Amino acid sequence: MNITNMILSALVVLSCALTLTTAFQTPPSFLISSQRPQQQRAATIIHNRLAKTSQRETGSTTLHMSSPKNKNNPILLIGCSGVADEIYRLASSLGTTATTTTDEDNDNDEHVIEVIRFSEADVPFVMAPSDLESMIINKELSDANVITLDYSHALFTLEGGRYKEEFMDAFDLLVKQLSKHCVTIYVNVHPELGLMNPTSREIKQTLETDMFIKYSDYEVVVKDDGLDPTTRLALESSDFSQGVSGVSVLDDLTPEDFEEQTTNWKHIQWEVKRIVARARLPHPTVGSSSSKALLGGRDTFFLSLSFPEINQTLPYIKALCEENDAMEFRTDLLSCRDDRFEVLYSLQSLRKYCRDHAIRAPGLPFGKEVMDDVLPMVYTVRTKDQAGSWPDKSREDIERMFSLLKLGLRNGVEVLDVESSWDKDLTDDLLSLSENYSTCILGSYHLLQPTSLEHTIQLFHQCALSGRAHGAKLVLTIDDKAHDHMAIQGSDAAQLDIPTVSLILGESGQYSRILNRNLTPTTHNVLPFVAAPGQLSAGDIMERRLSDGFLKKLQFMSVGAVEGGRMLTVERMHEAAWAACDIPYKFSHRYDNVEDMCNSEDYASEEFGGGSVFDATSQRLMLNKVDVLTDDARVIGYVDTLSRQVTNGDDNWQKDIVGANTDWKGLYVPIKRLLDNDSGSEGDDVNTFALLLGSSETNNDCAAAYAVNQLGLNVIYYQSNNASDEDSAHKNMMKEKFGAVILTDLASPSEWNSILGDGKLKAIISTLSSPSEPQIPPQLFHQKPIVCEMMSRPYYSPLLLQAESNGCDLVRGSEVMWEKGVAQFETWMGRSAPYKVMKTVVRENCLSNLGEELDWQGQASGVVSDETTKRI
Repeated sequence: MNITNMILSALVVLSCALTLTTAFQTPPSFLISSQRPQQQRAATIIHNRLAKTSQRETGSTTLHMSSPKNKNNPILLIGCSGVADEIYRLASSLGTTATTTTDEDNDNDEHVIEVIRFSEADVPFVMAPSDLESMIINKELSDANVITLDYSHALFTLEGGRYKEEFMDAFDLLVKQLSKHCVTIYVNVHPELGLMNPTSREIKQTLETDMFIKYSDYEVVVKDDGLDPTTRLALESSDFSQGVSGVSVLDDLTPEDFEEQTTNWKHIQWEVKRIVARARLPHPTVGSSSSKALLGGRDTFFLSLSFPEINQTLPYIKALCEENDAMEFRTDLLSCRDDRFEVLYSLQSLRKYCRDHAIRAPGLPFGKEVMDDVLPMVYTVRTKDQAGSWPDKSREDIERMFSLLKLGLRNGVEVLDVESSWDKDLTDDLLSLSENYSTCILGSYHLLQPTSLEHTIQLFHQCALSGRAHGAKLVLTIDDKAHDHMAIQGSDAAQLDIPTVSLILGESGQYSRILNRNLTPTTHNVLPFVAAPGQLSAGDIMERRLSDGFLKKLQFMSVGAVEGGRMLTVERMHEAAWAACDIPYKFSHRYDNVEDMCNSEDYASEEFGGGSVFDATSQRLMLNKVDVLTDDARVIGYVDTLSRQVTNGDDNWQKDIVGANTDWKGLYVPIKRLLDNDSGSEGDDVNTFALLLGSSETNNDCAAAYAVNQLGLNVIYYQSNNASDEDSAHKNMMKEKFGAVILTDLASPSEWNSILGDGKLKAIISTLSSPSEPQIPPQLFHQKPIVCEMMSRPYYSPLLLQAESNGCDLVRGSEVMWEKGVAQFETWMGRSAPYKVMKTVVRENCLSNLGEELDWQGQASGVVSDETTKRI
């Protein structure tokens, strides 16, 4: 929908609602013009009888969802909008799946559920919780929907707010019920800057603490961001050039102001999208590889910000992001730390400043896409007793500190620093609350006087927070520089199964920042001051680690007789990722076969870091060449990724070569993302399948079948060439190892019916090395399966063209390549990968001849349109 029309329609409703004063002796049911034209609904007012009916229907209702905060349930947005209708517009921007943002100008808000409905007689009512429960259970509503409860709805102000209390009672009941089961976001609009009407301001003031904050999980704050230029023009053209408080909403905008206001609103949309993405992540398990990756990994850094105003970081932010994997948001150092609204807005602003420069950001799944500009935040409230500035002398001080920590959870921060020395009950309450979030807990302690190694070990265990912390950070003080290894020695002796940050304060402890390899706090040479004495920049730390031998210039290898384009793309992708992370690794050697590589001096040297194996023969041979074989490689039957596992003894150095398979992850990750986004209605008892188009000539069949098994789907396997004994043996292997059902005739309806029955085809995967795969019968696309092509070129294969013309979601070979690359990088590095960097390199290489390809494909098929070309 055009945003100007949306705003104009909303203002017409508001104008009517504010001016009607007729007294009614019977339940009023006059018509107010539609607030959103495409819905074509009559907008009238609610009568207290209807409100009481709604309460009577739902008073004893208990929602029976499958689990609390079910991630498959709708998102719930609550609060009071300003004049710019922020809540509805944010819901609309989440798109048709609540997982893909869209342009507000599009007619794309069918997914938004407004709870005020109308009977056939145009009599309004507020939907009962029992009605919504039924819709969710029957999958009429799912994570594809956003429910809005906007207490600034125009009908709240009708006849001077005569029916406001009835509306509030019905809305309150819905908030209390739905918030038990839906991820709930409080859209906190500033009443003055958002030009909120007087009735809404009163409601907000009354309900903010005991309703909006209490019953929501997350919070996004909005100042005048909703008054972007398009909205201002809509207000001007509707004679609302003066805001409700007499404040002009049409101040003269310079070109810079125009751009900033547009960017500000788009960022608020991005914030809601990010929060939804974070809310749908699983809670990280302590000690798991996923939680360790979220806490950075080897040779990762965070920048300790110490400015009292976040906007003071702007001149330096590009340089800071380029060297660091996260930013530390030091809440205790902010001038606004006592204002929860301003703290959240400052955190949102910092994220906005970082987005364009977040080259090391990991990927954050969001439905069908991946957000690649979300730089992680370490949220900290450091007390005076722990080398910070937050007061800590009274119980009230500590309670306020814990309230601020909970504010970090409400923003969906990636890492929450929790000091380990405070009230047990307050700490337990915070940690219990954090189990509802995907935030990693970093237990911390700063000791400001010298201590012993034994006490250091005890403090590390204290920082583990009784096994509930995902990482432990201990910062010591020493009086003798000879003890600058004490922190790392204590970490080793504590033997915690979680990442540790082991540091020593001051210039005397500066070397501890070289020794600590995980999530080291840094400063930067461009900053006017350092956050703490002894801090170094990430670049200086990496140089020192390299010169002192903690970091080696490892060499990686490519092996296999394949066409050079694919091999070169993989090498460029990893070298770009290493450069982005300031890691001095490179691909330095290529070998045509396994024997030459394994017999080389490079393979035996201490500088060997790992390798990528490309052709089928080499991949199978490597099974017997490695020292350690991962479970996935053993089951799949080939190795495509080599890494080293080093053991340092007292008198010797030993290197084991580990063989793994990452091909399957390149398929699994994007297909799972699309399956998770599928709001189909099949139940748990429905069989689901994936059709695998394969050949005995490559190994990819086995990786694809393994990925399908991991996705919980049944394998249907088809080979177009069934002539040779090798083909028959291959099909038998697929059947025995992966439980595949062998399909003999791709076009046979009777054979398909006998295999599928009442089941559903969820995916079609081609592992063929040539784009001349068989034509898929059109009826197989009726269920809209995900269609995946493992070849990275051409960008449009015949299969993908056929699938796109039938409205199916696509996974291209280029996406498989970079997702596999991310898995390889994380295997080699033990840290998260710079997602956008790797994706960009693959796309640039795979799209280099796209123009010619589209011309050819368009002439050959007539399918490729101008719109398709624009979308690419």
